[in-house]
Amino acid sequence: MYDKNDFYKRKSDIQSIGEALGDMLDAFKIKKKFNQTHVIQAWGDLMGSAIARQTREIFFKDQKLFVRIDSGALKQELSMHKSLVVEKLNKFIGEEVVKEVVFL
Repeated sequence: MYDKNDFYKRKSDIQSIGEALGDMLDAFKIKKKFNQTHVIQAWGDLMGSAIARQTREIFFKDQKLFVRIDSGALKQELSMHKSLVVEKLNKFIGEEVVKEVVFL
């Protein structure tokens, strides 16, 4: 027989899709890699089209983000603002994913 109280009890177990995905990523220990991939995909949107056009390669090794930039002048400018770049990327993700940025 159906007990309507069971229906109400189950509601307390309901999670949003975001929470469920977060739990799944934690369970499979892939949250770090997922966040790193998200940073790489969002690089152009976060840094702007001018920087995105000059970016040739972007990858993570440990928690260091390596970015190959074509323009020497832009590379120098970005190097002077590394801490701001790291802060912007981590703020976008909502946690510390990038410890350091290396411009190549």
